[in-house]
Amino acid sequence: MKRELNGPEIVAQLEKRIADNRKNDTGWFDHEEAISVCTDAIRAFYYRHVRAVAEDFRDQVKDGEIKSAEKLDDLLWERCDGDRFVIITWLAQVTLLCSEHWDAFEDCMEKPENPSQMAFFAFREDIAETLEYREAVGMLENNTEEEEEGAE
Repeated sequence: MKRELNGPEIVAQLEKRIADNRKNDTGWFDHEEAISVCTDAIRAFYYRHVRAVAEDFRDQVKDGEIKSAEKLDDLLWERCDGDRFVIITWLAQVTLLCSEHWDAFEDCMEKPENPSQMAFFAFREDIAETLEYREAVGMLENNTEEEEEGAE
């Protein structure tokens, strides 16, 4: 798994991109470009984490550590419930900023009490989408059926 950048490293990358932008421009600082650079970096930071978590689940399914769809669902729920992109308020807000599923909570609750509740469902959907959850569940169900046939 790739190491995630920490705050100072992200700031250094942003400063470099902004400086490069200034060199290539007429010298005028473009506020919209700076916002774009920042949001791109934040999204990259977030989705790098989502991919790492999804890859971990994918490896566990392939290696046979997770043997049922129910177990996968339980572990996914637990992982999301304790993840820093859900439980730490500013990272929950990052999740909501970056996720295309920021409104996934609407299927489960009418009015969330805080950003972490909203971020939980968004983060879970992002991991499930990246993991190709339905394919993983299908693979687990096929494995379970084969094991049951082999036991007969």
